[in-house]
Amino acid sequence: NIIKQQLTFFGQILEWNVVEGLRTGFVIDEEDGEHKAKGSPIIRFDGSPQRQTIEQGLEILANTLALSDLDRKRLIDNIVRQPSLTTLGPDELIERYGSYLRGGTKPVANWLTRLLNAIGFRKK
Repeated sequence: NIIKQQLTFFGQILEWNVVEGLRTGFVIDEEDGEHKAKGSPIIRFDGSPQRQTIEQGLEILANTLALSDLDRKRLIDNIVRQPSLTTLGPDELIERYGSYLRGGTKPVANWLTRLLNAIGFRKK
């Protein structure tokens, strides 16, 4: 159940997550003369996903042999289909992320209910 994935290559970022969908961006590598900036890198996301970054990321994923065929397929599918909490139907949402609900674990059920309420999702 992948809920977020991020691929970084040559300073480019290709990210998908179930809440915000697909995003592209880049890493800003700040340097001050000989002293490199300390701390986390700065990421700037594009106003809209950039086709070239998406195509390069898909090519990298398709040729990453360290991934199982199933994981590779799932990662590529998230980029191509761009599923999100606002685009998935109720059945697919429960199928992907609510498998623990069938087992009756109350904390997960409460978490999923709070999440769905936060995005304004209502049962029909």
